[in-house]
Amino acid sequence: NRTYTYTVRARDAGNNQSPLSDPVDVTTPSAPTTFTFESVADARVQSANTGSNYGTSTLIGTDASPSVDAYIRFDVSGLSGTVQSARLRLFATNGSVDGPSVSPTGSGWGETTLTWANRPAPTGSATDDRAGISSGTWIEWNVTPLVTANGAVSFVLTQPGTDGADFHSREGTILDRRPQL
Repeated sequence: NRTYTYTVRARDAGNNQSPLSDPVDVTTPSAPTTFTFESVADARVQSANTGSNYGTSTLIGTDASPSVDAYIRFDVSGLSGTVQSARLRLFATNGSVDGPSVSPTGSGWGETTLTWANRPAPTGSATDDRAGISSGTWIEWNVTPLVTANGAVSFVLTQPGTDGADFHSREGTILDRRPQL
């Protein structure tokens, strides 16, 4: 966000010099603003326990057998203009040879009332899918197409294989390992 003034003087093949051009002011763009949002709700749901709620657990996870999905919601605020990049970040406590994919879902679910029986379906295709993930590391998914404006943004993570993965939830005691957007 700085302004520079430029003038140009040219030389031809005979080394004749032109007069200076009129000055032109150029302002460089501002550095992008970076936001980090902490999740406002997260929970896992399990097909084996269709009426159970796990919204206060310190872990969220995914698996395919039995099916376990993870739901995460963020309240996005302070945005103006076009979002250049958005990443969902989760800290893995248990790795997987084939990590989960992330899809958009509705935001009308409650952290302490969400169950397999009342979970919202994905509202679009998966935007990113992780291959193998390592335990004890941050895992990122590109969710740029899903974060376009201020307001509630919800994701569902689903696991294609039976080698499930676990992640810190917002209820976890290690503050710097909670879900981030």
